[in-house]
Amino acid sequence: MDRSISRNTGSLAALACLLEATAPKVGNVSRLSPQHHTSLVDYCRSSVLMGEHIGLMLASDEPKLGEAFRNYCKQMMIISSGGNTHVGTATLMFPLAYAVADLRAKKGDLNDVDEVQEHINNMLTPYLKELGPSTTIEFAEGIRSVKPAGVVGVEDGGIDLHDDSILEAIRQENTNIHDWMAAGRSVNMVADEFVNGFSRSVDSAKALGMVYKIIGQRPEMIESNNMSAEELAVVQTHLALLASEHDTLVLGKNGETTANWLIMRAAQVVHMGGIFQPNFTSVLERLDTECRIRCVNPGATADILGAGIFLALVTGLMDPRPIGSYTESCENEHEKKEEA
Repeated sequence: MDRSISRNTGSLAALACLLEATAPKVGNVSRLSPQHHTSLVDYCRSSVLMGEHIGLMLASDEPKLGEAFRNYCKQMMIISSGGNTHVGTATLMFPLAYAVADLRAKKGDLNDVDEVQEHINNMLTPYLKELGPSTTIEFAEGIRSVKPAGVVGVEDGGIDLHDDSILEAIRQENTNIHDWMAAGRSVNMVADEFVNGFSRSVDSAKALGMVYKIIGQRPEMIESNNMSAEELAVVQTHLALLASEHDTLVLGKNGETTANWLIMRAAQVVHMGGIFQPNFTSVLERLDTECRIRCVNPGATADILGAGIFLALVTGLMDPRPIGSYTESCENEHEKKEEA
């Protein structure tokens, strides 16, 4: 694959992870709110690492999806002091980046996220079904290397990630990665997204683009909320996602009552206007505090949001150059001085 496409796609994947991690989303790791032993710095390190591994994978004459994913997961655990940061995001990002790079190689620059969705349905999903059990084993090894807290889908007769016999079972049953993920789709929204054509990711990209466009017309929101346009778009989309369905990580760790509470509280904030309400920062801080008191970390939603940010970046729904950037303000100031 063309090296410029490989590098650029990897860079945009890293940027997407950074934008997702640094936005002050409720319940997730932030600059002031680490979780357990994981800090924002850990997320930044593994974001850059993911971009590098995706770029290397795509630059190969024959990209090896499973091998690249497994290698990333193992190195992520080495560089992150707190352990797993991005295994869910990487599960979606590696195949998604492969599909995006393939489409860019055929069509050039992308400006239609629906076209990406079509390519996912017509190219990526069949490709994932055709991959042999070796790719499934590599994904399983990568996920197991981060010592996951949950399972892929025991309730549906799926795979217990802590069971040492799963690798041999995959080999004997000749299980492809698509079918392996499908086993856990009812209890893991990342697995469901993997086999459902990345539809939430595409919808998230559209939502991000819509909010980002509005902020471009109302740049005063950046100063009043002390957030960048990207952060505001990410936070608003994150709240909308939380209000729409259970986060399966919260459902599994905290139970249905707490998962229902999170949907209700996120919906309340969205219905009050979300980022467009005058006192939004205090409303966001209050909900974040409530989440942390309950030990609520909606990580599965954040994983899907990271994939959505990536699609928004590669299709131009979000411009990698920030609104109201420092460079732009310097250029304007320079022009004023020249005119004087």
